Amino acid sequence: MTPEDLTTARQYVRAYARWRCGGALPLYNGCPPGQTGRGKLDPVYVEETQGRDQKAFWDRYSSCGDLSQGVAAHLGVRKPYMNRADAHGKGWNPGRNLVHFYDGEISARGQGFHLLADYIREHGRPAIVPPAGYVPKAGDLGFIWSPGQNNAHTFVFGHLLAFGNASVPETAPALIAETFNYGAGGMTRTEYPGAHCVESKIERRANGLWFGTRKLQFIVPLERLLADSEGLPAMSGEVIDEMEARVP
Repeated sequence: MTPEDLTTARQYVRAYARWRCGGALPLYNGCPPGQTGRGKLDPVYVEETQGRDQKAFWDRYSSCGDLSQGVAAHLGVRKPYMNRADAHGKGWNPGRNLVHFYDGEISARGQGFHLLADYIREHGRPAIVPPAGYVPKAGDLGFIWSPGQNNAHTFVFGHLLAFGNASVPETAPALIAETFNYGAGGMTRTEYPGAHCVESKIERRANGLWFGTRKLQFIVPLERLLADSEGLPAMSGEVIDEMEARVP
């Protein structure tokens, strides 16, 4: 894949994730200004979550991993780390949306995911620890949590919007990047929000990138998803423009 093709793919995935999250659409009719995204009953949201975030389970189901998994599936990835209703004849497995990306071979095998363990042994985990100086790039998947706490979240990176006050991105003390998020309202009984687009402040500290109290623990570079694809969607400029036009 040429650098130009990769740039186009990044634009495409950003447009796809932004549409799935609702862009700047009002969250609901008559909502206060600035409240944007999609609710849990929005048909686009329901499609991306494959109908799993049902009202009866709103306070027990987190949909954040459905977007990361959904992006990979949309790009044609069918590898054993996919956790979707139609994946490998096993269907969807609870609690595996995030960890399928960064689980180790021994852990995966011990939990009965032998195809995943074999894949990891041969190809390595899809998720990697962010390399030193990593700068967020559109289409990469991010995984954050506070060390020692059970508050993991995943999202899709969009454009990098600002480098803080530094002129060199790799050394900037603070970055601002678009992130596209499912599970936006957490596990609550409320319909809103289900998904939204956020301009996230990211601090660069000595030991990595931090989103408040949560550290960027892993990324899945878009290049990995593209390499693992068994058939990419059409990603022409016309297709990207059409997708961009779906939401304000």
